[in-house]
Amino acid sequence: MDERVEGRRGDGAVARFERHPDGTLRYVRPEEPKEDEFPMVGSGRHEDEKNGVQAAVAFVIDLALHAAIGVGVWYAANRYGHAEQAVFFGVLAGIGCSFLHRTVVQRLTRTTLGKALFGLRLRKTDRSYPTLWELVRQWFQGAIACMFPLQFLG
Repeated sequence: MDERVEGRRGDGAVARFERHPDGTLRYVRPEEPKEDEFPMVGSGRHEDEKNGVQAAVAFVIDLALHAAIGVGVWYAANRYGHAEQAVFFGVLAGIGCSFLHRTVVQRLTRTTLGKALFGLRLRKTDRSYPTLWELVRQWFQGAIACMFPLQFLG
C-alpha cells in the first residue's frame, strides 16, 4: 500500500515522499509551477498565514527608501553644481537603488528592508527561495507595470 509522507528538504522547501510496500521512501517530484507565477511573500514564523497587508506596507516602505535615495542624490547634485542634470541623477539613483535592493540584496538576505521589519521573506509557491534571475525578471515586470499607467499622464 503506497502512502504519502511530507518532510522538509535542506533548503526549507516541503518535500513529498511515497512509502512503498517494501518500506522504502522515494522522493516525489513537485508539480511544476506555472511559468508566469510570481513568487509570493511568506513569513518564516507563520507559513500558512496570509500577509497581504504586511506585504503592501513593506512594499511602500521599500518604495519610500528608493525614492528617498533618489531625492537625496537629486538634492546633492543640485546643491553642488550639477543643477542641469540633478533630476537625471536623482531618477537614475532611485531606479538603481530599487534594482539593487530588490534583486541583489534580496537574493543575498532573502528579504528587503521593508519585509525584514515584518519578518517576511519572498518565497515561491513550492516554499523555495527565488533565484537572482527570477528576482530580476520580477523587477523588470514590476517596472513595466509601473510605467504603463504613466503613459496616460503625459
